Amino acid sequence: MFSCLTSVAQGNGRLQRTSKQVPLVARRERRHRLAVRTLRPALESSLSRFTEQEQAFPTLKADAKPKTASNSRTAGVPNRLKEEEGACFVEFLRRAVEDCRRNVQAGGHGTEDLVWERVRLEAEAAAREEQLLASFLYATVLNHDTLEACLAFHLANKLASTTLPSTMLNEIIREALEKAPEARYAIRLDLLAVADRDPACTRVIDALLFFKGFHALQTHRVAHWLWSQNRQALAMYLHSQVCKVLQIDIHPAARIGYGVFIDHGTGVVIGETARVGNNVSLLHHVTLGGTGTKLGDRHPKIEDCVLIGAGATILGNITVGYGAMVGACTVLTSDLPPHSTAVGVPARVIGAPRTKAPAFDMDQDPTHCRKRRTAVEHPDGSSHSLPETGTVDVTSTSTNGHALDS
Repeated sequence: MFSCLTSVAQGNGRLQRTSKQVPLVARRERRHRLAVRTLRPALESSLSRFTEQEQAFPTLKADAKPKTASNSRTAGVPNRLKEEEGACFVEFLRRAVEDCRRNVQAGGHGTEDLVWERVRLEAEAAAREEQLLASFLYATVLNHDTLEACLAFHLANKLASTTLPSTMLNEIIREALEKAPEARYAIRLDLLAVADRDPACTRVIDALLFFKGFHALQTHRVAHWLWSQNRQALAMYLHSQVCKVLQIDIHPAARIGYGVFIDHGTGVVIGETARVGNNVSLLHHVTLGGTGTKLGDRHPKIEDCVLIGAGATILGNITVGYGAMVGACTVLTSDLPPHSTAVGVPARVIGAPRTKAPAFDMDQDPTHCRKRRTAVEHPDGSSHSLPETGTVDVTSTSTNGHALDS
């Protein structure tokens, strides 16, 4: 009898301990499910992009032409890496996205990290080629075990000040990158986006170390995590440092998707209540702003795969639809439907982008758009019947969602 009571008491103790642990476990599982749900569209879109690119190459391995420093994205990379990737940078991009997807499906416990492996190999090759940078490359890249540690160290040294020295800032950034469930994949998809869409980026390590658009975006992700943890003062401090050092202004409360590419970056402004979807490309001097001193939700909402040209200004709580393109120096103040091209001041719809996802192709020439447009299909399965060329003045329509569809 006594032994039975003892076992019951021990069992109750175990139940009590388990019940105390359940909230923490449940929170972790909920965060992971949310990360998977938000990451899946970005991963699938990127994977589709790189698979299509790979299929466009007639040969990838034995018949591929030798790569030279003038025409190769893998110039300076060890031959072993070239052979593994079939001498094709696109194949690496596809494999890296597949690796991210596998890790997401496995709960974030994957053993491979193709992006980090490539960064290290490129750093070793660069250190051999340019000995003046060997110590910098060792301290910034080769001395670290993970991409997160490398990025935290680099950003901390770039944004350090007398208020927050690099050692303290490094700890803050690493904490954010390690605790935010989606940070691991966001970093890699953003890095792959730069490597894919910027022809000036010949190596992944160049984007990681030298491209300030990527640096500003990753610092924003840290600041956004701090903001969500009710550490607004520290988030605003990081935001201020990025504005001062990199000349890019992204409010910590703004929500930005994955696989986002900020080219050049100088002068980009993204307001507090703005939302930017997955696989979006923005050029320099883009403004996603409000229309005045109105409080509340007052900034633009950019859907997936949108391309926004240099100097474009998008104002107010409006929506730029999936796969749309906003031309350089355009001023847009009303909703733009999916798969539309808008240019001018004030903005006018002049056609549809040449491809379904202009953010990937980075074709910023509005004269390349299709002049007559038929119904196009949105990823959610809905169909949008779009107007013919020049029939709609964007600024004269109502802002009730897809006002331009009629």
